[in-house]
Amino acid sequence: KFTINGIYSHETSRLGLSKKYQLGTGNKTENLGHTVTIQLTWNKTSNQFEGKWYVQTNKYRGNDKFQLKFDGRHLSANLNSDDKSLGFTISGGIDKPVHSYFTSIIISYIYENVLIDGVEQLKLYDIILRVNDIDITNMKQETVVDILKRSGEQIKLVNKMR
Repeated sequence: KFTINGIYSHETSRLGLSKKYQLGTGNKTENLGHTVTIQLTWNKTSNQFEGKWYVQTNKYRGNDKFQLKFDGRHLSANLNSDDKSLGFTISGGIDKPVHSYFTSIIISYIYENVLIDGVEQLKLYDIILRVNDIDITNMKQETVVDILKRSGEQIKLVNKMR
C-alpha cells in the first residue's frame, strides 16, 4: 500500500510527487521508511515532463534523471476529402495552448455524420503529431490550419491516441 502526494507550481512549471510505501497488517498500517520523491518539469520543446527521482529507505539512498513518456499508440490515418471541411476542428499550438505549457495540437471536435474516409479512426483529444510528413509539434495553430488546408484531397495524419 502506498500514498502519493503532489504539488504543482505554476511559477516553476514543476510537479513534485512524494510516494510513501506502507505495510498494512490487519487494522494497523506502519511506515516502512521507503519514500520516493519525484520532481517533474514540463519541457516546452519536447512537450514531455522531464524529472528527477530520489529514493530513500533505511538501507539505500539514490537519485537519477528520467523522462516521462505518455502512454498512447500512434495512429496513421489517411483522409480523403473533396470538400473544404475535414470533419474535425483543432485546438492548441504554441500560440494558443490548451492548458499552461500544453501546446500540442489536439482534435477538439469531430462533426457528426461526416462521410470523409479515415475520420472514424480519429478520437476526440487525440494529439496530432504530423501532417503529410510535416512535424507540427511546435507550431502555431494558424500554421497547422494552413498546412491542413493546403494538403489537398489526400491527407496523412500521425496521431498519438489518448
